[in-house]
Amino acid sequence: MQRTNGARVSRARKRTGLATAAALATGALTLSLLPATGASAADEPGSAWGKDAPSFSMPPVKVGTNKPTAPQAEAKPSDEVARWRAQQKERARGGKAAAARVAAAEIPPHVPEGQGDVPWHRISNFAITDALTARINYSTGNLMLTATDFSIAGVGQELTLARTYNSLDAPWGKVSQRWWQQYERYLQLLDDEVVLYDASGDTLRYKKASDGSYTTPKGYSKELKKNTDGTYTVTNWKTHTKDTYNEHGTLTKVTDKNKGTITIDQ
Repeated sequence: MQRTNGARVSRARKRTGLATAAALATGALTLSLLPATGASAADEPGSAWGKDAPSFSMPPVKVGTNKPTAPQAEAKPSDEVARWRAQQKERARGGKAAAARVAAAEIPPHVPEGQGDVPWHRISNFAITDALTARINYSTGNLMLTATDFSIAGVGQELTLARTYNSLDAPWGKVSQRWWQQYERYLQLLDDEVVLYDASGDTLRYKKASDGSYTTPKGYSKELKKNTDGTYTVTNWKTHTKDTYNEHGTLTKVTDKNKGTITIDQ
């Protein structure tokens, strides 16, 4: 009797479990077959700027006047700076003979720094027009304006005439004191070093070693070498271009990586 009752209880439990599972399956099937109900009005997208949006009044705007600061004259330059500026003015004014005389003359010890496109400085650029860009050097406060007068595409390098304005002291160009054309770059020859005034007016100082070679300044990829004929070559290892300067330091030729050349007569 006990075994019989146990068997009956077991069969009853099985029937109850099967009935429960069937009810759950039927409920799930019913829910899946029900059509989807539309979203409530509260769930619909809305905008605070619609027809029923509240009106907002514009707060009053305070009107005032701005008074510009009084202009201040530039402080009198030191004797070294004055001599350097006078030399730059003479060089920009003259032609080949004047450039040779200035290059061979006594060089003032002053060399401006911080102007031009310094590689490791943080510089912010913004376009003023399609041919004029303003560049602010956060490291020195120098304002540069870079302008492209014309650009002619070629098989190799482009023939471009560009110029740079520096608010800090920079080499004097033939256009004006502050505007410096890219092909006006030159070498200033000293006994113990050579100073390169680059395309943007930046200055690179190459110290002369005991063996006659020149040490490239830190942070730059432009190598200076004096050739056997007395000329100089500056190789840019980033662009693989070479600038050739005559024995007075005047730029005469630009050679690209494919050996295409641009000859400069100045």
